[in-house]
Amino acid sequence: ARLAEICARTYGSGFDRADELVARARSSAGTALRLAPDLPEARLAQARILQLFDNDSAGAARELDAVERLRPGDVEVPAVRALIAYTSGMPAEALQALIRRSVDADPQNADTLLTAAGYLMMIGAFAEADRYCDRALAAGEPGDESIRLKQLNLYTWTGDAKACLEVLETMPAQSRVTNPRFLSYRAGYRAKLGDSAGAIA
Repeated sequence: ARLAEICARTYGSGFDRADELVARARSSAGTALRLAPDLPEARLAQARILQLFDNDSAGAARELDAVERLRPGDVEVPAVRALIAYTSGMPAEALQALIRRSVDADPQNADTLLTAAGYLMMIGAFAEADRYCDRALAAGEPGDESIRLKQLNLYTWTGDAKACLEVLETMPAQSRVTNPRFLSYRAGYRAKLGDSAGAIA
């Protein structure tokens, strides 16, 4: 069940969009459901697959209802409900309420905090998105993704390239070597600030 969920999340993140990953997610979820049809993790994985690969929000919601019957108070369900709401175009105010519920259910989960921040940025709730990025850092997230999202949110919010560059420069030293997005963003901000030589370098 977890393998199916990881495959689905990897596909959904955009890091790997191979057809083989989709097939592996479906196969793993099918095996889990056959072996243990009442396993909450299996139903949760199936919900992600229905939403992500089949665009079946109603089916995904039914699977999440089943998870909540099998394991009331499951901390992962609100985050998947927020995903469904976001991809279904739920109005911003209602979506924000679901996002907050997902964070309240699992307040120290950096992944949940960053996902919530991403949704909030997309609907223009920049101040709250910024707070969630900071909370992700405080929760022990290594820094790459929270810093990346924080500076993107800040630029969308304010257009202040200098402030964004300052945020970006807090990226851990190792990430500067291994994360090409760091270099790409830094080049972009230097160009916006008129530092063409720095951007080219």
